[in-house]
Amino acid sequence: ARARSWGAVLLLAGELLGGKGLAPGVQLPPQAKFEYAAFRIAALLQTRAFRAAADELGRLGFLGVPATTTPRENTAPLSLRILEAEVLRVTGRQRQGLDLLYQAREAIRLDRERLAGGAREEVGNAAEAE
Repeated sequence: ARARSWGAVLLLAGELLGGKGLAPGVQLPPQAKFEYAAFRIAALLQTRAFRAAADELGRLGFLGVPATTTPRENTAPLSLRILEAEVLRVTGRQRQGLDLLYQAREAIRLDRERLAGGAREEVGNAAEAE
């Protein structure tokens, strides 16, 4: 039953990535493509289809370095990068996967600093307004 559930995820995400079931002229936004690809990769990992998961990542092309200064909507989500690291691990490229996780950790750290700085600015602006 579990394999069939993951198979359904694979099928549905694949259809959406291929444009099946979308209204004529409608295209998926970049973030939706990343999300559906992440679903497919997660399902492939769960069904132990490691080579197919690596192939799926290859079709996406270079995901770049995790966004630290660019808007998130233009970059692959961190969840997809974590899946990429797992695919690298299960296909024998542990060092590359670990390096990718360190890059993701750094992006999260920088986000946290940026958000904490923004929160301090908002508090300061609110105090000035009073």
